[in-house]
Amino acid sequence: MVGGTFFLLFRDSPGDLETISIKDVLGLVSLRRTSEEVIISSDFNPFYSIIASPTACWYDITPGSAAPYGLRPLLIGVNGNIDNSQERFLSYYGSDSLLLIGDVDKEGTKFTGSPAEISMDILKHEYEKSAGVLIVPETEIGYELGIAAAPLASYLNIPIIVVDDSTNYGVLKKELEKVEVEYVITLGPDSKSIAEKTGYKAILLKDSHCVTENILTVIKDRFGKIDYITMTNPTDVIPPYIVNTEIETFEANVENVKISTGRTNIDIVGESTESFDIDVPEGLNLIQIYVNFTTISSTLLDPLKEEIDIEPLIFASLYDDSGNIAGYGPSFSLDVGKTYLETLTIEAPGTYQLRVSVYYGTAGFDTYAGTQFGLSKIEGKYQVTVEKHNLSKPHHR
Repeated sequence: MVGGTFFLLFRDSPGDLETISIKDVLGLVSLRRTSEEVIISSDFNPFYSIIASPTACWYDITPGSAAPYGLRPLLIGVNGNIDNSQERFLSYYGSDSLLLIGDVDKEGTKFTGSPAEISMDILKHEYEKSAGVLIVPETEIGYELGIAAAPLASYLNIPIIVVDDSTNYGVLKKELEKVEVEYVITLGPDSKSIAEKTGYKAILLKDSHCVTENILTVIKDRFGKIDYITMTNPTDVIPPYIVNTEIETFEANVENVKISTGRTNIDIVGESTESFDIDVPEGLNLIQIYVNFTTISSTLLDPLKEEIDIEPLIFASLYDDSGNIAGYGPSFSLDVGKTYLETLTIEAPGTYQLRVSVYYGTAGFDTYAGTQFGLSKIEGKYQVTVEKHNLSKPHHR
């Protein structure tokens, strides 16, 4: 007869999984490292662009954060190559600091390999601390839900981690511990099983309905509402048929103090608006106009700027010789301190007028009279570059 005692230790077993609600993580914050300025993703694997989404766009609710969001251009390289329109954008954007996801034919910080490998490399490259991670299985349903859930990672400022059949969850857990991860969000019918393997408390999103409900919850918390839509043209890849190009450059000095009452703007010192004449020739012409500050200061408002994150604004409007508007570009649709507009003219020659207005201050203080009072003070210089491309065909998308 043999006697003995057996001790069984169950760790991270299915019964140990702690599920939580998205509301439990809304106040958690992540800490990012300073990284490259432009993201370029290869199209060789569809999961690359999913990984790239929160790498390029995120919202930061850290108390005292210099900016409430991060936004870096994200380009998709077709067959690993950048097309002409993308090269033009990179040239204008003025940065060669590139983060390359997948096999992309450019110089920069490059991460190659499987989506699972690249997603872990991005985690270590981008984050000092990550409140959580969104885990996407490399499956067909994982891709469908990953596309839908990628904005969730951006809103929560967390990375996307791809897992596949070769994933070692013990190694994964150690890497997540290094960046102080507190929770995971898992997708698909196997979301519970994946969460159990990580050993973290989890938010389980089993289907598209769950994804949508949770995104709406986060949007309501972050923004209160959605009052806009975005539309884009995915065929914007055909370069214009350029016969010749003429370039003009204008320099402008600005020293202006302006007050705003909500109904009108009044220049107290100097002028905030400058006009430039542009001669447009006959035929087909693609007109591209770039405006950017070369120097700028606002000493009076510097302390206020630090407190409420004021940025210099540029508004550029182009009018034809009959006074009809031919193009408009505000800087808040492009980048801080610069703007861009373009238009296509077809047998519409004449002297066009470009009006550039600048504003550097606040326009939203309420007064006791029930109106609003704003103040702008700006000193600096900006440059206007006008490129007139004569075209052989008007087909430019």
